[in-house]
Amino acid sequence: MESDLTDLQITTENLEDLVDLGFSSTLALDLCRAVTFKNYQQGLSVLITEFLVLLVVLIFVMPVSLIVMRSLGSLPEDSTGITQLLGVILGIALLGISVWNLYLCQRAKQSRSLAQLMEEVDKYNGIIKTLALIDQLESVENYSSQLPGANNRKEVIEALQVTQSSLISALQVEKIIRKHQGFIDRRYQLLSELENNLTTLMTFDRVNQTSEYGRLLNESLQIGMTVHKEVRNLQK
Repeated sequence: MESDLTDLQITTENLEDLVDLGFSSTLALDLCRAVTFKNYQQGLSVLITEFLVLLVVLIFVMPVSLIVMRSLGSLPEDSTGITQLLGVILGIALLGISVWNLYLCQRAKQSRSLAQLMEEVDKYNGIIKTLALIDQLESVENYSSQLPGANNRKEVIEALQVTQSSLISALQVEKIIRKHQGFIDRRYQLLSELENNLTTLMTFDRVNQTSEYGRLLNESLQIGMTVHKEVRNLQK
């Protein structure tokens, strides 16, 4: 991957710093993305995490419960009684997971704007991967002459730089509103930057999408406008 594309990437480490979510909040965000945006990868992540949590709960709760009941002299002697006891413990664990899921669903509803921004980050990184693939293809002899609109790469990079700035600012605004509503000055500074970024994006001409570079440029512009719209929703 070219160095200019590497600098444009928004990595997982970048997102962790920008978003700063705890375990439950991250799971609620994944749940929101799975349900609202049909992001099946995030849905699978939620299911695997919940299964592991249930497994960990059972591993710790069952032995402790048996030890406590044995010390109190309440541990059943027959296998049927022990089986029933383990069933009760499993039922309590499942009930706890169900209550936790209700809490996650409530948190997921509050994560709608952040989930939208994360979807746009994925689209943005997808454009960079596509551009990297085009660069690799262009390195093949005689291929670049067959690629229409090859001179648009510089314009796509410029649009991506503005879009990256917009995404980062939007994530910072969301974090400020979510965690520190008192930091009004910083919030309005970031909102001003977003307005400037949108104005800059509007200066790029929408080009013919039959060109691969033109399609990527238009996708970048669309991400910028979606980010701007979502930040407006956050302000409300």
